[in-house]
Amino acid sequence: MTTRTNITLVAITLLCVTAGWAQAEDLKKILEKFENDEAVLLDVREEVEWKKGHLEGATLAPFSKIAFDPECKKIIAALPPGKEVYTYSNQGKRAFFAANYLSERNGQPATALKAGYRALIAAGFKDADLRPKGFLEQIREQEEKDLGK
Repeated sequence: MTTRTNITLVAITLLCVTAGWAQAEDLKKILEKFENDEAVLLDVREEVEWKKGHLEGATLAPFSKIAFDPECKKIIAALPPGKEVYTYSNQGKRAFFAANYLSERNGQPATALKAGYRALIAAGFKDADLRPKGFLEQIREQEEKDLGK
């Protein structure tokens, strides 16, 4: 390896230790904070992933856009002060780097959740209802028509 490569690897390692990981046993505490409106969940997956499913009450800020996209920067700037920010992705990698970015570059303390989207649902976080509004009403109306009411 070249000296430049070694320096780059050391720099990446040092950056990586600045962002914290939330441990599995902390998920219940984090869920409680979120439910008590003391914490914010930031989904850093891509929009296509978000549309397939996301945690109820989470905010989308795709990792690929977090540093450059003006709309994403507005979302980051609007994060409520005084609330803890937790980032999540599918496997935790993007969440880790996003938390690091928020902490180092944006001045917003953030913690990465190592648990991915599916693991968070298994831990008790609620999956957002992606059905169109009025979906249940449409089903009831159709059932009534089918039953002749």
